[in-house]
Amino acid sequence: MRWRTALSTTAAVGLLSMGIALPAHGALTTYCLGTAADVTVPGDLVVRADQSCDLSGVTVTGDVTVRAGADLIAQGSTFEGNLRVQEDAYLDAKGSTIAGKLVLRSAYGAYVEDGAVAGRTDAQESGFLYSLGSEHGARIVAASGETYLDGSVVRGDVITTDEHLTDVYDSWITGDLSVTGAAEGGLLCTSEVDGNLSYAGSGGVVQISAGAPVGPCGVSYVGGDVALTDNTDGVLISSTIVRGDLRCDGNDPAPTGTDNRVRGASEGQCAELAAPADTSGGARLAPQQVDDRRAGVLEKAGARAAEGEREAAAAGSAEIGG
Repeated sequence: MRWRTALSTTAAVGLLSMGIALPAHGALTTYCLGTAADVTVPGDLVVRADQSCDLSGVTVTGDVTVRAGADLIAQGSTFEGNLRVQEDAYLDAKGSTIAGKLVLRSAYGAYVEDGAVAGRTDAQESGFLYSLGSEHGARIVAASGETYLDGSVVRGDVITTDEHLTDVYDSWITGDLSVTGAAEGGLLCTSEVDGNLSYAGSGGVVQISAGAPVGPCGVSYVGGDVALTDNTDGVLISSTIVRGDLRCDGNDPAPTGTDNRVRGASEGQCAELAAPADTSGGARLAPQQVDDRRAGVLEKAGARAAEGEREAAAAGSAEIGG
């Protein structure tokens, strides 16, 4: 199975007030407060700390920085440089394109829907990264947050470390998927990973395809090896096609599963998988919680986006750009 994301390009963008400075390198810096639409901003764009910027159909030719506590709401917009989101700041981008890197540092979070990020995505010590129906042209690296891929494409690896959880729904990853130390585990649901797949040291349930306990999933495909090691709250792998080896070691309890097709060797605890004791899900998560896990982060993203939109609208509109 292959996923292709149809990327929408809608128009509507806002900036209210802007200050212009001319640094030594000669690039323009625009400071955004409020709303603006259908303009081009030359050079860099900055959303000052604790302010809100609502852009629709806007093109920014330089880099974008969302400073501490600020909000950037973007619809149908194009960012031709890198986009950085700082401490407790928030990015909500729908139908928008980021040509450079997306970097989150202790951010509240980032929500990307029906868009594209051409460069690497790097999220460190941030609340969440949610990619819905979007395409990432390079790897995603995340630590100490929550990562959700939902109907998205990643042309590279996805590597998460010490996250709350890492969930992948109906998505295609062309490289490896590596999840290490996820406190609440992770889910690979009806998805394709062309490289290797590994879950190590997870404190919550790990579910690969299978019908429970997190929720019902269709078949998933792994083009390389699968390694499941030192997970401590249950591992279920069912209805999964593995072109390489399936290796399991140090998991307590031992992994369970049925109906897998492994073309390589099945080794360690996965040499002879036992069927799950209870197909309704004996672990602590109920099947319907696949929707609950999505809903939790969507609620946080929606509330912060609404707050940013209100503050930008209250700041007013500026007739700027060209």
